Amino acid sequence: MDPRLNTAAATLGRINLIKEDADLIKKRADRIKERPDLIKKHTDLINKHTDLMIKHADHMKDCADLIKKRADLIKEVKEENPNLLLGVTPTLRNNVLHLAAKVGDRDLVEEVYDEQCESLLAMTNSKNNTVLHEALRYRHEDVAKVLTENAPELWCVVNEAGESPLYLAAKGGLREIVRQVLLESSHRYAHGGPNGVTALPATVIWGRYYPYDITKLLVETKTELIKEQDIYGSTVLHYVASYDKYKCVEVAKLLLEKDSSVAYIQDKDGRSPLHFAAGKGSQDVTREIIGRYPDAVDLVDNRGQNAFHVCIGKGPEEMLDCLMRMVRDDEVLNQQDNDGNTPLHLAVKRGNPKLVKSMLTKKGRVDTDTMNKDNFTPLDLAIRREHASKQVLFSCIKRLPPFTFQK
Repeated sequence: MDPRLNTAAATLGRINLIKEDADLIKKRADRIKERPDLIKKHTDLINKHTDLMIKHADHMKDCADLIKKRADLIKEVKEENPNLLLGVTPTLRNNVLHLAAKVGDRDLVEEVYDEQCESLLAMTNSKNNTVLHEALRYRHEDVAKVLTENAPELWCVVNEAGESPLYLAAKGGLREIVRQVLLESSHRYAHGGPNGVTALPATVIWGRYYPYDITKLLVETKTELIKEQDIYGSTVLHYVASYDKYKCVEVAKLLLEKDSSVAYIQDKDGRSPLHFAAGKGSQDVTREIIGRYPDAVDLVDNRGQNAFHVCIGKGPEEMLDCLMRMVRDDEVLNQQDNDGNTPLHLAVKRGNPKLVKSMLTKKGRVDTDTMNKDNFTPLDLAIRREHASKQVLFSCIKRLPPFTFQK
């Protein structure tokens, strides 16, 4: 038998035993109110297995039932020993509200929480997650609203991974709670995420169903996030240019209208949003950037390469035609990178006849005689290339003089 099946069967067996035990203890709760130590012993046993169940999505319903039983038991003796509510699971250090938030039980959250147990909301687990983090991570918007009303200060807490609650809400596409925090709340909130990625690019990278309305709301209320760069130097427009998703071009328009300078921001490798769009084949975003700011094509990265170099180096074939229609400056088309290679050199190196043809059919625009730092013209590279398509490349170039053979 598959060891995983044995593990699953054993886990389910333990769950059933714990559930049966919980029912029995619940029935006897009235008789043991004077013995809270027995309840604690039992809740500790439940805690021991809850961590295991919460890791398995198949057991989430069982886990929800068990959490409710645990809470019921605790409430029976809360007056005599309210500290029982402060117990945590042994491995993940989740308290009863963490668990209730994970399974989305709003009623349980409201029932357990009161002034006497206010410290529960401030508690963090082993990952430094608050109850609000857990509610947002599992996309339980109704639970998050309850927590926001009772403890708005939780929106300032950042967990071990660097995730703020607003980042998780934006990432999960939770429109209503994001709107509530940004427009209706007067309390402070954090907006950061892992590796310096804020809530704004999170809607583009991971946003569930690509929530354009959340992106728009963040742009309009937190304009400063448009130019904020992550640890790699990327802005939200870099990410928009990298993903050919639904409404990407609308987001690009929105960003460029709010702050035109974002089109010129370069990451740590010197790449601009146009570099990303050209390399990923995002034609609509490319048209939007160049249409508004034609000089953005002049930007070069740390290797001295412009959008044409990047497009030919790793972009789809159709992207080159798009760039050549949009850019009329032949100097950019023939620009050399740090190694002296023009875009035509790179097209030959890539061994793609279609790219070479596409460039050379634009008569008068492409300089075929430029030598790189190794003193090779594009034709020299085609002749030297040990590649199955060498003859195809050679024939493409030979039909379009003038060309100079290097001795």
